[in-house]
Amino acid sequence: WLSQVPGSDMAITFLGTGSCMPSTTRGASSLALKMELNRMGHIMLFDCGEGTQLAFQKSSLHLKQIRQIFITHLHGDHIYGLCGILTMLALARQRQEDAYLAMKHPDSTEGVIDVYGPEGL
Repeated sequence: WLSQVPGSDMAITFLGTGSCMPSTTRGASSLALKMELNRMGHIMLFDCGEGTQLAFQKSSLHLKQIRQIFITHLHGDHIYGLCGILTMLALARQRQEDAYLAMKHPDSTEGVIDVYGPEGL
């Protein structure tokens, strides 16, 4: 489900709204906020419940645009998808980097994803 924020270059995609009881049509908690900055998509992912990677793949969003992941609290329905999405990101970026590894500057922060959350994450 996508909602354009009126008068801005932001869009919200609800990837999961099933709370602790996901169903076949609603996954566990996850929301993507996409902003267009200098014609480049920038995605902030809020919570990462189980099934987030599948919902992400079904959406029109692109993995390489994820820059930050915010975890609101440490309940399973908000974090069980974190390992899956980070693994999927690492594999996608590894395939991409194989093509231009020699051209990449060693101090580059390209591809770095910041993960924020409560203590203990």
